[in-house]
Amino acid sequence: MPLSDIAKTCRDIYVFSVIPVILSYKVDENGNFETKIIGGEEVRKIDKKPAITSWREFQKRFPTDQELENWFSNPKVNAIGLITGKISGVVVLDWDELESPYKSPVMVKTITGGYHSYYKQREGIRNTVHLGGKTLDVRGEGGFVVIPPSGLNSDLTYKWEIEGKLSDLLKNLPDFPDLDFDENGDTDKKTFDLKESIGKEEGSRNDTLYRAACSALSRNYDLEDASVFVRSLNQTFKPPLPDDEVTRIFNSAKDFILKEKLKNQKDTVNTSWPSPLAERALYGLAGEFVRTVEPHSEADPAALLLNFLIAFGSIVGDKPRIKIGPTYHPLRLFGVLVGKTAKGRKGESWGYPKQIFTSIDDLWGHKIASGLSSGEGLIWAVRDEITKNVAIKDKKTQKIQEYEKEVVDEGIKDKRLLVVESEFASVLTVLSRDGNTLSALLRDAWD
Repeated sequence: MPLSDIAKTCRDIYVFSVIPVILSYKVDENGNFETKIIGGEEVRKIDKKPAITSWREFQKRFPTDQELENWFSNPKVNAIGLITGKISGVVVLDWDELESPYKSPVMVKTITGGYHSYYKQREGIRNTVHLGGKTLDVRGEGGFVVIPPSGLNSDLTYKWEIEGKLSDLLKNLPDFPDLDFDENGDTDKKTFDLKESIGKEEGSRNDTLYRAACSALSRNYDLEDASVFVRSLNQTFKPPLPDDEVTRIFNSAKDFILKEKLKNQKDTVNTSWPSPLAERALYGLAGEFVRTVEPHSEADPAALLLNFLIAFGSIVGDKPRIKIGPTYHPLRLFGVLVGKTAKGRKGESWGYPKQIFTSIDDLWGHKIASGLSSGEGLIWAVRDEITKNVAIKDKKTQKIQEYEKEVVDEGIKDKRLLVVESEFASVLTVLSRDGNTLSALLRDAWD
C-alpha cells in the first residue's frame, strides 16, 4: 500500500496528524557514518528530517488529502511522521536500548533496535532529551516520531509490537508515567562508591559517571571541582567516554540535583512553560527563518527568533536606525534566554543564526566574543585608535621643535562586537563585584 494511503488511514482511523519524513543515515562533516552503541553493538544513526519546510500548522490541524498525495508522491519520502501532543492525543517515550523498561500496549520497535512506548496525551508534556543521563527521550507537544511501516528498505523498517487491533488499543492508552527524571536508578549519593567506580568498562560507564556527578554536586562541590572530579574518573575507564558525552552526563546530573534542591526548598515559583509565540511574532524574514529551521532543531522557536534578531542587528552595524522623537536608535538588542540546564537547548538555538550570518559575512564571525569581566575589558574590545604625542627635537640643539602624533595602537575599526555568554550567572557574578564598571557601561552601550 502506498505511503499516502497509509497516511490517510492514520489520519482517518487513528486520528493522527502526520507529515512526510525522509530517513537517511547520519554522516559527519568528513562524510563518515555516525554511530552509537545499542545493546553492546555499534549501529548507524538515523537522520529523520521532515520533507516540508514548516509543519507547525499541523500541530493545530490535520493535513488534507491533496497535501498527503503531494507530499508522498516525492520519491525521496520514505517515512510517515506522527505529530505528538494534543493534536494526535499521544506522547511517546523513546528508549534507545534493546529492551525498554517503559511498557505500553502500543509499542514500536525502531530501525536501530530501540523502542517507542505510546501513552495518553497529558497537558504540559513537551520534548525532552536524555532524561537522567540515559538514552531516554520524550516526544510531546511540538515533537514527532516516525511510525510503521516507514523504513530505509524492506529489511530496515519500524514495526508495531502490539497485541490486538491498533485502533482499539489507542482508545485505551495508559497515562503518561510520573517520571522523576532520574532514569539511572537510585541516584542517592550514598550508593556511589569511588573504589568500585574506578576502571569501569563498557556497559556501566555512563551510569557510574552520572552517580559520581550527583554525589559531588549534592555534597556542594562547586561546578568546576565537580567537573574535574568526574572527568578524572572518566580517564580511569576502559576506554574513557568521549568529552562531549561526559559533558552531557555532567549537565544532566547538574539539572537533576538543582531540581532536587528546589524541591527541598519547597519552591513556589510558577515554572509552567510559556505559551507558544503568536503567529504574528513570526513576521517577515525572521519568521521565515524560524519556520525553516524549527523542524530541524530542538530549540524553542522563541529562542531561535531572539537570536536571529540579535545577530541581524549586530551584523548590519549602527548605520540602519529608527528615529523616535529626536533620538536615533540602532538595531541593537540585548537578550537573555531562560530554560532548563542541559535540556532547554539554549545553546542549540544560537547555532543556526551564527552559521547563517557567518556565511554571509565571515569578518563579522570574528567579532563574536565571550568572557565579559569588566567595563574596561569591553571598551578595549571596541577601542578607538590610540596615539601619543612624540617630541621632535632639533638635531643640534636638542630643543623640542614640535610634536607629532604616533599611532600606538590602531584600535578596532570594525566595532560590530557581539558578546555571547553561555552562562548568564557568570555575568551576574561579575556585576556584583565591588567597583566593577561593567553594569553602567552596558547600559551606556545600549543607549
